Amino acid sequence: MAKAKNTNNETPKGVAAEFLGALNEAATSGEAYQLGDHAEHTWGIEIPSLAFQWMIGGSSVFPCQRYLSVSGPPKSMKSTLMIEIGTWFAQQGGLFIPIDNESKTSASMLEAMTWWKLSTDQQKMLLFKETASTEEWMKITTAAIQFARDKVGLGKKGERVPVFLSIDSLTGKASEADQETVEDEGFAAARGFPVRAGQITRYLETIQLTDTLMSIGFVRHLKQSIDGGAPGMPAPMKEPGGAAAGFKASLSIRVKKGPGVAFATHPSMPHADASVEGYTLWMESNMSCLGPDHRSIEIDVLWQYVNQPDGSSRQLMKYDWGGALGKLLWSMKYDDKKKLYEGDIERLSTALLFTQPKSKRIKCEALGLDEATFAEFGNAIEANPEIRGKVARFLNIRQYNNVQNVDIKPIAKKD
Repeated sequence: MAKAKNTNNETPKGVAAEFLGALNEAATSGEAYQLGDHAEHTWGIEIPSLAFQWMIGGSSVFPCQRYLSVSGPPKSMKSTLMIEIGTWFAQQGGLFIPIDNESKTSASMLEAMTWWKLSTDQQKMLLFKETASTEEWMKITTAAIQFARDKVGLGKKGERVPVFLSIDSLTGKASEADQETVEDEGFAAARGFPVRAGQITRYLETIQLTDTLMSIGFVRHLKQSIDGGAPGMPAPMKEPGGAAAGFKASLSIRVKKGPGVAFATHPSMPHADASVEGYTLWMESNMSCLGPDHRSIEIDVLWQYVNQPDGSSRQLMKYDWGGALGKLLWSMKYDDKKKLYEGDIERLSTALLFTQPKSKRIKCEALGLDEATFAEFGNAIEANPEIRGKVARFLNIRQYNNVQNVDIKPIAKKD
């Protein structure tokens, strides 16, 4: 068969370049690029925990210009997770703006999670706003996006101000008040729930984060169907707080609170002379655009009361990410319900050889550990750059650019 003629006498490479030019000439929302360059266009806040990186799909960064949804039953510590992520932004030169739409945020909780790990300047990058309705948080969010685009913008390398705004929760104070009604009588249009769901859905479909370094998180509580929402929506979501389209979130995490825990001391806490309390949480990436989802981790949220020079005490609250990593690796190797296939266990042993001389205790010569707890094991990995890199490769963590050191092109404005 005769070869088809190349009518424009261009090589395939030249044709691709010409197509890119045509696409970019017509585009109004960003630059087209070759698929092989996609990683260069993904950038965000570095995630300090390997366990969290793995859970969300295997990404070293929390990308900017994305949406995070955290859902779960009431009192499952969803708000603390938002604050934890917000402090990562503040630690890396960014702003964190928690919006309380339920009049429930505790000043002591906000302080307990931030005072001990943020500098004075970083603490100034935490803003707070209490709103009284769905309409008000929408208005505040719109203003924040506009400010992030017009006044802060993309900024220079090393001087950028990424922004994380969280809304707790989308449906506001009515969510807790309506819960008993929904559970007892179901979901009906006469109660106005579909109207609210449609309002929130249409708003989230409309806002754009282009030309900003902003990401938005929202907390969801109730098992509300979104029947009656925007036209063309997928099947109704039944997850807690489903008063927004599930597909809008780039990452959706479900949280469940387990039993309380108590320790005389704990290796992840900074003060060895203060007792420790907390709760065990289970987190699952219910939906993720960053990689494989439906991955779960078990993690303790811990606190202790630290004596101050004036004789008072101050609460310190911390996520035990080291313990979550230690538990994750142990379960991959030893937990019959979760352990890997034999070939993957061999890969894990190549990355880091460890054994359990006692039930749920770790021995690892490379880290100098014997009879170590999960927390001691995970913390040692996180503190050792060489071994941390090996474990990250075993977990298939993809390394993306920090927002502070990447070239970012603004969207060209069309006349």
